[in-house]
Amino acid sequence: MPRGNEWFPLGIFSFLLTGHRMHSKRQPPSFLYFDLGNVLLHFDRHIAFRAVAELGKITPERVEEILTGEGLQWSYEAGELNPQQFHARFVEMTGTSIDEAAFHHAC
Repeated sequence: MPRGNEWFPLGIFSFLLTGHRMHSKRQPPSFLYFDLGNVLLHFDRHIAFRAVAELGKITPERVEEILTGEGLQWSYEAGELNPQQFHARFVEMTGTSIDEAAFHHAC
C-alpha cells in the first residue's frame, strides 16, 4: 500500500493548492477553489447577455461587446474590479441605469 508522498494524485493536488509537498503530518487544505464557468459546468453566456440587455434596453450584442470584447468581464473575474465597480463600469460604458442587484442577478 502506498505511503506518504507515494499517493501521487493527492500529493500533486495538494502541492497545486498549497505550494507545499504533502506529508502525512500536514493538515489538509482549508479551502478548495473550483472554476465552474465553462470548465466544470457548461452554461450559455448569451442567456446572461439577453437578460442584461433587456434590463438596459440595449442589444445583447452590445452587452457581449462590453463584457467580453472590451474585457470588462475578464477584469471582474480576475479580481481587478469588485462587484460595485463592475456594475458602475458597465453602466458608464453603456449609458444605462440598471439597478445593481438586478444587474448581478442577470449576469
